[in-house]
Amino acid sequence: MEVNGIRITDLFIDYVTVPYEDQFISAYFLEVATNKGILGFYGPIRQSSVAVQLATMRETIKGLNPIATERIWNKVFSSTQFGGRTGIWMMALGALDCALWDIKGKIFQVPVFELLGGPCREKIPCYASCMGFDEEGAEVPKIVKQMENEGYLAQKWALRKKESGDSLSRNIQSAKRICDSSSQKVMFEILGSWAISQTKEFCNQMKSYSIGWIEEPIPSEMLLSSLIDLKDINIPIAAGEHIYNRFEAYSLLTSKLIDYFQLDIGWCGGITESIRIVAMSSTLGIPLIPHGHNFLPGLHLAFAYAPETIPMLEYHITIEPRRQIFYKHPVKPKNGSISLPEQPGLGTELTPHFLKREKLIEPKVSK
Repeated sequence: MEVNGIRITDLFIDYVTVPYEDQFISAYFLEVATNKGILGFYGPIRQSSVAVQLATMRETIKGLNPIATERIWNKVFSSTQFGGRTGIWMMALGALDCALWDIKGKIFQVPVFELLGGPCREKIPCYASCMGFDEEGAEVPKIVKQMENEGYLAQKWALRKKESGDSLSRNIQSAKRICDSSSQKVMFEILGSWAISQTKEFCNQMKSYSIGWIEEPIPSEMLLSSLIDLKDINIPIAAGEHIYNRFEAYSLLTSKLIDYFQLDIGWCGGITESIRIVAMSSTLGIPLIPHGHNFLPGLHLAFAYAPETIPMLEYHITIEPRRQIFYKHPVKPKNGSISLPEQPGLGTELTPHFLKREKLIEPKVSK
């Protein structure tokens, strides 16, 4: 294809409803159109607030060459400082950037990981994220064994804050039960719900177990100020999904107070910003394991880097299939690993089997 004359003509927010099991689910999808008929997609996006921010970027990107992702990223990033370039605003920029990489892959008829210099391997191991299961449920031992039998490298469970009883004691009891059921290392997601003292008590109570990491044990807003108080605990710490740009990433990574960095590729400004952040984590020797919420861009990024840089991927056992139902070419681990994708672009092309699709300039906002 002749690429010199290709330009962005518009940006739309698609509100898509698809059948899933015995229900219908809806989400926003970003669609970037070009004068050559090539469309870039990114989604599903569940937050209307992200879709609202995307609509504000529409005029900024019209007429630009979609191949020039670095130029567009900097133009949009520099277009405002209102409200801070973090959080929801960076999620929107990340969605836009991923849609542009989808266009770029389709122009050159290759998967995005090839544009990033990959592949570095044929398969990537996944760990099973069991966030959708009740950690206190009767089926826990059975689910633990099922994940092992399906070939996942490891598994992660949430230890949620309890509204009744001694929440930490219940968390410790659940963690011991999960570890006793597993022959693998287990990781635990704490959702930022513990205090420093609770984190230390958990680590002390679990010192006889081999735990892969505890994830965001304290609120993400406290990481830089309080992680120093956890530097001597006996369990590795993982964090980073709520890091929204390279400047925040630099502060956390150079603190050397985390063992694993869990960047969310869609939330931190997209693939363009992630390339910069991966360079930092690699230089500092901190393995980067992409947060599973934006699985497909994380997959392409991982295939473009060596295993010591990005050793594995997070696959949400109950959540990811709900996202993949929106895609024309869904992907799923086989024997616990993901193989090289073959489709040009990012793989976020919308399924033709939707129930309803509304093309909006402005997103719907719930009142």
